[in-house]
Amino acid sequence: MVDYFSVFEQPVNFFIDKTILRKKYLQMIKEFQNSDAENQLSLIHLAYKTLNDDELRIEYFLKKWNFVQEDGSSEIKLSSEFLMEIMELSDAIQGGNTNALQEAQNILNQNINTIYELFKGELNESNKQKIAQKYFERKYLKRLIENKD
Repeated sequence: MVDYFSVFEQPVNFFIDKTILRKKYLQMIKEFQNSDAENQLSLIHLAYKTLNDDELRIEYFLKKWNFVQEDGSSEIKLSSEFLMEIMELSDAIQGGNTNALQEAQNILNQNINTIYELFKGELNESNKQKIAQKYFERKYLKRLIENKD
């Protein structure tokens, strides 16, 4: 797996200075734009896109930690409690309950805040597992919200 942080000479850290990232990205694009280095340009674009987006950066770390395979598959299982809660929310949303939609959005926001807090702490196996769990819960919730109609 390519180390996107090394592309921009950045330390490996979830919390990245996006201003510095953008400056380095623009500098590198200028440097390579008139060359025959299409592969290098593709790598620079992909690395920037990934590191600049919080969701993609979370997925990138999960891939590095082998919680997500390159094809997007994973062995992470969502808890039965979470799945029951989502089924109830889904039924309420499908029934036109706007409070349920707001509740789903609130859970989504809580999940990202939990992920951020976990990244601030020690990245041991337990916390990595929790990040993966919250990430997949987020994916599930986002699909529920997007497919509300």
